[in-house]
Amino acid sequence: MDVSKLRTFLGWCCVLNFGLILISSLFLLAGPDWLNEMLAKFLSIPSEGFSGLWFTAIGLYKVLVLVFNLIPYIALRIMGRTMDSTPTVLP
Repeated sequence: MDVSKLRTFLGWCCVLNFGLILISSLFLLAGPDWLNEMLAKFLSIPSEGFSGLWFTAIGLYKVLVLVFNLIPYIALRIMGRTMDSTPTVLP
């Protein structure tokens, strides 16, 4: 795999993952009671502690996206910039 393809892949992964974080956060802000009731049926978790669990899950997901998508993407962008600026020496 080429570095530019990997950079493009990680960039789209960042966009999609942060979009998912945004949508899940909007669900939580728009209808916390509806979301608590719906997910309490599936997970059989009492709805009192569900908001804390939801915020913890979103926070953990953000950290994982940062570590496994955004940081490698930024590193590849920096590597590409330094590789483009170095002059090539002909033998």
